[in-house]
Amino acid sequence: CGRFAFGLVIERSTAVVVKECTIAGGTKQWSPTAFCGGIFAMYSHDVTLEANTLSGNGLIRPGVLSYDIQVNGFGTNTSSHNIRIIGNQCRSIATQCCVGAYDMQQSEISANICSGAKTGPNNNNGYGIMIYSTAGSPGSCFENTIAQNQVSNTEGSGIYLVQSNQPRVIENSIEKVATVQEDHTLPVAGVALNQSQHVTIVGNCITRVGRAGISMADCEANHSRALASALSTVLRRPPQPAGMRPMKTRRLAYWWFRLVASGRFLEKFLQPRRS
Repeated sequence: CGRFAFGLVIERSTAVVVKECTIAGGTKQWSPTAFCGGIFAMYSHDVTLEANTLSGNGLIRPGVLSYDIQVNGFGTNTSSHNIRIIGNQCRSIATQCCVGAYDMQQSEISANICSGAKTGPNNNNGYGIMIYSTAGSPGSCFENTIAQNQVSNTEGSGIYLVQSNQPRVIENSIEKVATVQEDHTLPVAGVALNQSQHVTIVGNCITRVGRAGISMADCEANHSRALASALSTVLRRPPQPAGMRPMKTRRLAYWWFRLVASGRFLEKFLQPRRS
């Protein structure tokens, strides 16, 4: 199909479904913006992007930001709600973000396969999935769910949330990410949070990460306690050798019973002290 900025642009639309399409070739910068890539949905609501295959998109060049799937990205007082990005394969190797959503709320990014994002020259991208509240639309990102995605082989963070309120990061598989990005002024991790609050992170499997598994930065002081109390993190690790596995409940109960039945428990803990 030749070179173009985006394979598909959805602008100021409602109730759109894009399903089971193959999109490639979004490699030409869209002037005067910095963008190019596969699918671009802007100023739209109730959009479903499902089971699409995206590859061969993106452009690694100074001043360019490229995505396999992008939501918004410029403008003021912008927001999109009920965006569903589900079951897509984002495999381009020249994008700086597999899925990038700006100013998005009450939406879902789930069951996608995301790999190959690069940091690019003079920037700090390379993200698998990014949700970002822009300066022109403060408070625009809230109640988004990122669930059951497979994120791998990205040079930046696997999942990156900026100024997000009440996001849920649930049961994602993240491996071989954050392998190149080195800027120590930003959080870089399997899951990285920047100025976000009331975050739930549960049941994710995060392995072989170049930096931290989970990292938080620049959370406002008055939100830090709420963030800490709301942050519920479970890291599922690869199976350990049999000799290193923690005791299961039944086995622990067995050894507890043996201790009590042996009499040493009664002798040590239940007999009254002698004066």
